[in-house]
Amino acid sequence: MRMRRAPGVLFTDGPAGRRAVIAGTGLDVWEVIAAWRAADEDFERLRAGYPWLSEPQLRAALSYYRLYPEEIDARLKRERSWTPERVRRELPFATPAGESRADEGCADTFVGAVAVRQPKVQRWQPLLPFRAILPAGSVQARRTQEVSY
Repeated sequence: MRMRRAPGVLFTDGPAGRRAVIAGTGLDVWEVIAAWRAADEDFERLRAGYPWLSEPQLRAALSYYRLYPEEIDARLKRERSWTPERVRRELPFATPAGESRADEGCADTFVGAVAVRQPKVQRWQPLLPFRAILPAGSVQARRTQEVSY
């Protein structure tokens, strides 16, 4: 029923249960909504952050959110509960061997449960766009730039 109400959104099962994903991608709807909110709900900034997604794909995610906000808001709340302290406490294996988490001048930024080392900032800021976390000139960065839909 939900797939008929929100064309362009499919469902997949994973460790976190059944979740809504954008058709043709592995990207969860909640991830796009988190980026949209981080961009002050500005659609053009969202498009700039996801150049490899088409406008209909992004609009499908926004449509799904408008139809089922409680589902996406619950997932966003669950993702926000993963603070750096909680990840260190519950997932100690997520810290690379020999790496100190008290490095001066760096802090952990969490995107979902993935830690990304960045210079310290005053408050938590989601990463937008995704390609910003790829090393410049890396194979993944070049592939991201080449992908078009």
